[in-house]
Amino acid sequence: MVLPGAGPGGRTLRLRLRPGRVAALLAILAVLAMGAGAALAWVSAGDSAALADENRGLRAALAALNDRLGRWEGGASAPRGPVGPDAGVAPGGVPPRIRVAVARDGSALAVAAPGLSYGGTAIGGGEVVVERRGDALALRGGGPLAAGTPFASASGPVRVAGQAAPGDVAFHPTADGGLVAVAEVEIERYVAGVLAAEIPRGWEAAALGAQAVAARTYALWRRAGAPGPFDVEGTTADQVFSGEEPEAWATAAAAATRGMVLVDRGRPAAAYFHAACGGRTEDARAVWPDREAPSFPPVLCGRCARSPFASWTVTVDAGELGAALAPAGLGPGPTTGLRVAGETATGRVAEVVATAGGREARIPGNELRRLLGYGRLRSTSFAVRADGPAFTFSGTGAGHGVGLCQWGARGFAREGLEWQRILAVYYPGLELRRAY
Repeated sequence: MVLPGAGPGGRTLRLRLRPGRVAALLAILAVLAMGAGAALAWVSAGDSAALADENRGLRAALAALNDRLGRWEGGASAPRGPVGPDAGVAPGGVPPRIRVAVARDGSALAVAAPGLSYGGTAIGGGEVVVERRGDALALRGGGPLAAGTPFASASGPVRVAGQAAPGDVAFHPTADGGLVAVAEVEIERYVAGVLAAEIPRGWEAAALGAQAVAARTYALWRRAGAPGPFDVEGTTADQVFSGEEPEAWATAAAAATRGMVLVDRGRPAAAYFHAACGGRTEDARAVWPDREAPSFPPVLCGRCARSPFASWTVTVDAGELGAALAPAGLGPGPTTGLRVAGETATGRVAEVVATAGGREARIPGNELRRLLGYGRLRSTSFAVRADGPAFTFSGTGAGHGVGLCQWGARGFAREGLEWQRILAVYYPGLELRRAY
């Protein structure tokens, strides 16, 4: 439908009407017609105040309906202008840079590159070891190093503990007595590196686009509140990142959504994501009760049944389980009892009660995952039973369950949803904006 002169400044306004929107549009027109007829009756009675009130009510109702139509059309809200400078985004349309912790260790890290240099001075041999020496850093077999002074490569990536890092790498001491290697990466290159590490090659473009926006948004959210030497870790602690030169598909997926971010209350959102939710995503407050919760709620997914994590089982020996859970306050020896003591609103395990060595301990579900290993106990959506001298966990899904479900996003993409609508499924209430 084309409405001449109906747009801002008298420009032609074009409306694309899909079959599913015709009924809603007719309903709006009917409401407006009813309102106009009532208004005429009131005017004839001389009740101008009532007419004004009715017009305001009609306009509010129309605006609400129009907003819903817009969401049906595009999924997430359409871009509404740039994110403000208080959101940690570089001004002037310049993509910001992200400080990525590419490697960390408790004592030393090896760094190597063709034509390796430190602070502009060439290092013979192309490989050195940076170690923690007291409260400072030093070269093994050499003198002290200034924290933050970069190592650079004449060609190819700098490698730290075998991990590639695009660009220069600087080392910093950490509060736990170790050290961390940090690479500063332009954000679009960073997003391509996350896609290459997080998503298998060959996934649908819409799933890649949704992941790209989530990764970019999460990085900017972390950047806005990172007081230390890095913004994000290049591991599952934040987002897995590959410093190798990304393949063309990853670069193209980042470019297709360049600058697009999800905004929560005017700032980049905590756009968490995970591998597979098992059918329904989780409330962030159930996973991180000590963090400020994002405003998006858990949602039904139902599209990750084809993931390799749709169903899993793991059996842990009672002695091994007792050793793993000892830090939670259990007595010595094998675990003699383990039961689910509480569930979250979405049906995941909120707490278990474990017994060993005559002591009993209540352990949060997410802490149980940490103690056993996130790769072993894949999610908190599980049941547990005693199985002879062991305990068997049977569950579904992988990861914390908050935000975007990667395998669910692929399922929606296979059904034909575009990346904007996929984001609207997993992050309801957030706005999609262009940051730069």
